Amino acid sequence: MHVLLLAAVLILAACGTKEDSNAAVDLIDQVATEVRERPRVQMLIRIAGETPTAEELQLQRSIEDAIETERIGQLTASGTQPGYIFVTVEADSSADAIEKLRAIALSKEVVGDTSFRVLTEQR
Repeated sequence: MHVLLLAAVLILAACGTKEDSNAAVDLIDQVATEVRERPRVQMLIRIAGETPTAEELQLQRSIEDAIETERIGQLTASGTQPGYIFVTVEADSSADAIEKLRAIALSKEVVGDTSFRVLTEQR
């Protein structure tokens, strides 16, 4: 979606006056800043073994569905690592996202096996 917005702004900038061009550059800067500044929250759920079972993978899919249904944020990644399944969400507020993800963990009865972290590394 951001790519389409940037493409539209660039086309408008090419067709407009100098003032329009400056406004387009300002809009591009604003969109880029907002994209960079959205926090990413990772939800990790400890599983019984090193690799997930079919039931644990189903749990992961149901969490992904709940994230979309609850509109917590944009699901940017999900997967497994030894001993865990995880989902990563890009949201407007990390505190709000963690609160909502914790509610999902509680509803799935895995809150005791769940941890959260805010990812700060560059994408």
